[in-house]
Amino acid sequence: MKQSNLTRRLPGKIIVFFLAVIMACLAIASALGIAVMFDLDIYGPRPEAITTVMESSHYNTSWWLAAEVTGGATDQAKYRAERSNAEYQVLSAADGSEVWSSIDDFGDFASGTALRFTYLYCTRPDDGYGEHFSIWTSYYDFGGSMSSYLSDRVRQEGNYLVNVAVDPSFPVNDNLKQIYSLMNMAYSLRYGVYGILAASVLLFAACLVFLTLAAGRRVCDEEIHTSWVTRVPLDLLAAAVIFAVCMMAMSVSEMSYHSETGTWILGAASVVAGTAIAVGCWYTVAVRFKAHTLFRNTVIWRVCALIKRIWLFIWRGVKELAGGLPLIWKFVVGMLGVFLLEFIIIMSTEYDLGVLVFFWFVEKLVLGTAGMLLALMLRRLQSGGQALAAGDLSYQVDTSRMLWDFKKHGEDLNSIALGMNRAVEERLKSERMKTELITNVSHDIKTPLTSIINYSDLICKENCDNEKIREYSAVLLRQSERLKKLIEDLVDASKASTGNVEVNLAPFELNVLLTQAVGEYEQRLSDCRLELITKRPDKNVRIMADGRHMWRVFDNLMNNICKYAMPGTRVYLTVEERYGQAVISFKNTSKYELDISPDELTERFVRGDSSRSTEGSGLGLSIARSLTELQGGKLELTVDGDLFKAVLSFNSI
Repeated sequence: MKQSNLTRRLPGKIIVFFLAVIMACLAIASALGIAVMFDLDIYGPRPEAITTVMESSHYNTSWWLAAEVTGGATDQAKYRAERSNAEYQVLSAADGSEVWSSIDDFGDFASGTALRFTYLYCTRPDDGYGEHFSIWTSYYDFGGSMSSYLSDRVRQEGNYLVNVAVDPSFPVNDNLKQIYSLMNMAYSLRYGVYGILAASVLLFAACLVFLTLAAGRRVCDEEIHTSWVTRVPLDLLAAAVIFAVCMMAMSVSEMSYHSETGTWILGAASVVAGTAIAVGCWYTVAVRFKAHTLFRNTVIWRVCALIKRIWLFIWRGVKELAGGLPLIWKFVVGMLGVFLLEFIIIMSTEYDLGVLVFFWFVEKLVLGTAGMLLALMLRRLQSGGQALAAGDLSYQVDTSRMLWDFKKHGEDLNSIALGMNRAVEERLKSERMKTELITNVSHDIKTPLTSIINYSDLICKENCDNEKIREYSAVLLRQSERLKKLIEDLVDASKASTGNVEVNLAPFELNVLLTQAVGEYEQRLSDCRLELITKRPDKNVRIMADGRHMWRVFDNLMNNICKYAMPGTRVYLTVEERYGQAVISFKNTSKYELDISPDELTERFVRGDSSRSTEGSGLGLSIARSLTELQGGKLELTVDGDLFKAVLSFNSI
């Protein structure tokens, strides 16, 4: 089914390509968003989810503020607090006394907000935690007392508790406000993101189907067009796609650990780039599949093909080398190779080498002798088979020193030779007898037939008033002449089929023969209401042939046309030279139904006129084929409905 022009035009492909990339990125973002929302417990109660996220995101800010307070930079800490939506209180972990607060009445402020966090800040480098500070949350109650499970280790000097209370009105545009807004948006979209994911996946799948149908197609034709990208090996392209996907995964991982804008921009760009590369790879795979180059244009395929060529080259060399060796030498080389391999294996063992080597030599001596005898017998059988294949039926295999089935097989080969010899002799004897029979009988028939023809001719010339006698004598003369022609054709067919015809090949010009045939048969074709159309090249076409036999071939074929062509039709006689061959063709429309194969028409006594109501012996085409083959040519017949065509082919000179 022809595709629409929409899948063939370049602008449509580009638009759908970018739409596929956008939908894929949207699907990835939706899936990641769902995973992140599950991780942040967005699908749980809303206040707890917001509190958890804001608590972890305010980690660095609280640490720096505690460091500034304990380091004496209270002005810097106050400056930091003024630019935040949170108020801070730093307490000594040892006794719970207030060290510093961003506002005077922190307790009343903290009691009015639901967003409250507690961090533990450690300044002692040898506190055993492996770092200069640790963050612990929910260990302090804003009511003024520490939680009961705070250990004595936490209450040591140098440890501080940082209480954080967030202003729910968010008057300052800081990180907390942005996180709060994002969390609210995520909470409102926590179920709608599933619809976005499903829609983006469906649209992405539709875009992939479109690109698959459009791959390699153009408006101008139905062919599959490739580009330079499809000439890049597929496995290298796949490696590039895998690398891009890995980089995309690493960027997404970095985005999950860092909140910097640059990191997010770089991660988003890598996701878009990786998705675009993947979609482009899908497109080129579709083009390769349609062009049937999906697996062939790979480095692995080329390496395997190179290994195969090297192996075939080595194998052909080994076969040629082994093919030139006699059977006995092949056996000797093979046995020596096996013996050497076994000897190496024995020498590598830890057993008593002297005993092993002795038995190994004895075993190989016996096996080598037996194998040599078998190879000699096989060589004799091989020689006998080659002699029979070459036609030497007098060859006899010497079975005197053969054993078991080898001797029986040699006797069978000798019997085959004797049987074939007898069959050939009987066949030759039968052919000679048939030829002699036809020749002798034809000679015996021609003698009285000549007398019949002569006396019939004399009767026709006598003045006789009886019209019946003149009519009968004319029929007798005509049929006698026909019988004479039949006998001559029979003798010629017998000689031609057995090769008992003298052939003198010499350079011969077909244009001259064509002109002669036109002159000889022009009047006869006109009487049969047949229009002769000839075609010949400007230069003479020359072949090696016998002029007498070539005229007999032409004469038989032209006679065949005159007898069996439909009146009122055209007859085509053509001579041409092509690819070093001289081709002569005869074409006509038959007036009889040709329900017979071309091969049967060249058999003896077979005629296209199945009712046999016309003149003819059925030997003309058989004689023409035999004479053509004797001169090194070939005669082919073609029947197509009522069209009959005979083609002669010779090597031109």
